[in-house]
Amino acid sequence: MRKLVFVPMIHSPKEVFEAKKEWRIRQIELPEGFSGISGRYWEIVKEATSNLNLKDTRIYWESYCGDTFTETKFEIDQKLKGSPEAAVLNQLLANGAILERTETMLLLNQAVKKLKKLDEMLIQLQQELKQGDLDGSPTKKDLEIVQRIIDLHAELDNLNNERDEFVARRIDKTLQEGETGILFMGGGHDIASKLPAGIQVTLLDERLNEFREFFQENERTLDACTKGLERKG
Repeated sequence: MRKLVFVPMIHSPKEVFEAKKEWRIRQIELPEGFSGISGRYWEIVKEATSNLNLKDTRIYWESYCGDTFTETKFEIDQKLKGSPEAAVLNQLLANGAILERTETMLLLNQAVKKLKKLDEMLIQLQQELKQGDLDGSPTKKDLEIVQRIIDLHAELDNLNNERDEFVARRIDKTLQEGETGILFMGGGHDIASKLPAGIQVTLLDERLNEFREFFQENERTLDACTKGLERKG
């Protein structure tokens, strides 16, 4: 039996800040109370992972594309340094876990390009709405920008589905019979449904269920925003 422990990851404020800086994205805003939610989340994850038997354990980490120990150490030092993510990952590696290449840079780069374009379109929409027509009705250009934003969300959804399929294939290829894997992936991703039936998936810790509402609320907010844009169009 192959086992996979799933950690529905909430990125820390530090990692979100570093991603915004690296990708030059301005419109990603953290929800109210995010820092406290993230801090509580990573406390639970650190405690739960410290109690694991890590013999024959493979780590699969969202956005990790490295193949060698040198690349792994560089990514941890440069991208995660000082974050709770780094503390958990370094603890797992120090205790004998193996970090596997999880994603492909090709799909990640495509997703980042879409995010940057979405960021540009959101800024452009804000500027257009500030100018507006005298009667307050949307202009033709407003509606074109709104439609492009809706299209970009759909394209990102498709790309994330491709990413999930790639991750599932990587797990199936590298996780051997009798081994356990730990998957750190954002809560909005769906890897489990794409894995073969022979891999048993469990949640790292039942206490992480308390954060399900956080994921669902963010999905509802995004869905509401998208529907609002559609109605304006």
